[in-house]
Amino acid sequence: MQLLIVEDDHTIAENLYDFLESRGHQCDFANSLAGARTLLAASRFDAIALDRNLPDGDGSKLARSLRETGQTLPILM
Repeated sequence: MQLLIVEDDHTIAENLYDFLESRGHQCDFANSLAGARTLLAASRFDAIALDRNLPDGDGSKLARSLRETGQTLPILM
């Protein structure tokens, strides 16, 4: 499974990344909404682990915009 982790706290992101990869998942990481949008445009993901409080905005805005465009990608906040 290809997962996108969107988290600005490096320690939390690293722990999630290590845990998920040790279970056989492939992970990408973004520390901002802008970074997440760039990765989402360039790659296909099976799910997103999304932080709400990011330096450039609220993660729920990204989730809402994905739903508005018809994407049904699972999102864990």
